[in-house]
Formats: sequence, structure tokens, C-alpha cells
Amino acid sequence: MEAGGSQNSETGNGGAVKPLQPKVRRSSVSSLSGTEIEQRMTEKGAVELDLLRPESSAWLKGIFKQIRSGDLETRFCALWRFKDVFNNMAVAKGSGQITRFAAYMLEQGILEEGVYFAKPVTAGEFAARGLESEVPSDRHEYDKKPALGILLQLSVWSKQARSTICSRTVFLRRVLRDCMARSEFAQEMIERVVVTSRTLLQDETCNLVVLFDELLDVSFRALLR
Repeated sequence: MEAGGSQNSETGNGGAVKPLQPKVRRSSVSSLSGTEIEQRMTEKGAVELDLLRPESSAWLKGIFKQIRSGDLETRFCALWRFKDVFNNMAVAKGSGQITRFAAYMLEQGILEEGVYFAKPVTAGEFAARGLESEVPSDRHEYDKKPALGILLQLSVWSKQARSTICSRTVFLRRVLRDCMARSEFAQEMIERVVVTSRTLLQDETCNLVVLFDELLDVSFRALLR
């Protein structure tokens, strides 16, 4: 009886096999293909930006709404638009202009740790790589480099932004711990992280005592390079 009951529970009434149920897509998996994501991120033409009205730029129209969206794909594409503008301004406008722009975006929450490092895995990559829940580390690292470059610019050129950066202790702890990894990426990022940390520590408004252990570890790692 037990065996028969078990069989009926699997096949249902009449012995018919139940159809396969669709799998629930993980929140970290994008339904877009790589090409579709690239098309969303690509902007044409020169960057014209009014720092007092960033959304007046065609590149940044609606970016504040999108950056706070609950949809991972929308946030991801908005962040890449921001980085495209930042990189273009670095060439055309110089460090002073892009630093003021980045400081403004920081105040708007653009550089929040939980959002800025988010990058979805496309469905094709998910199937091809056999991933389950983790985004490949090299993809994460590719996203982190622009973030760290922006932080370094902000800490050096914008005194007003330093207290905001110092308040992001979760973000800073994650960055410092990334520097301790035994990877090529950690070696590449450690110098700019040390410079950023030193600049923040020199500012009397910044209190990083909660990160003392991590700062000490990274400093020793930098000395032993």
C-alpha cells in the first residue's frame, strides 16, 4: 500500500505524469541576453551635462528613479550609464568637473555599496557556466574598479564627500577585505585603496576606528608587496 500510495502521489490521478513546473528565476539572473543589456547601456553622441540638473542630459534621463528601482536589471543599466558619463567627462572635462559630478551622485545614493556592486548574470551565462547563486568573481572585479577609482578621486579632491564615504563602513570594510584576497585583482586595487584610506584618515571629520583591524591588515599587505 505504501508503494502504491507513493506512486500515485507522483503521477496524480489516473496514473498520468504531472507536467514539469517552471523554475523560478533567481533575482540575480537577468532575463536579458548580453546583447540586450549592451543595447540598453549604449548611448550615442557627446556628453552634455548640467551638474545642477543631471537628468537634463540624455544619458542620465530618469537615472535617479532607475537607480532606486526594485528591478535589478534597471539598476544595473542605470549604473553603467552613470559610469559611461563619468568616463567620458574624465577625458573631456578634467578631474575637477568629474569629481564634482561624482560627489553629487554620491549624495544621491549612486555609490551605495549594495547597489553599485550588483551585476546580474544573464540567462545564457547561467546555463553555460552552470552557476547557481554566485556571479563570477572576475565580473564582480570588473565592476569594482570604476567604483574604487571614483572613491579615490572623491577622497583626494572633494573634502565635502569624505564624511559621506567614511559613513559607508559596510562598503569600506568589504573593499578592505577584498584587498586581502590572494588574487591579481587584490594586488591591483591595494595601492588605490591605501591612498584613499590615508586621505580619509587625514581628515579630522572621518572616524574609521571601527575599521582599525582591516586598515592595519591592508597596510601590512601593502608593505610586503
